[in-house]
Amino acid sequence: MLFYFAKIAKQELSHAMIFHDMALAEVNKAKDAGKEPTEEMQKVWDCMHVEYVDKVQTLEYKLGRL
Repeated sequence: MLFYFAKIAKQELSHAMIFHDMALAEVNKAKDAGKEPTEEMQKVWDCMHVEYVDKVQTLEYKLGRL
């Protein structure tokens, strides 16, 4: 049973990575077009990005131990 939960978790992590990559592409596209985020928006992005990366690393570690 644990195998199935791990498989689903890996699929969901993959989906989250797809959305993350899409968001990153949009941010880079806007920057390439000469648009810069406000200082507050950049702080939020930086904070959320670090949080996302930390969570992904933790999940990948835990799933790798199964």
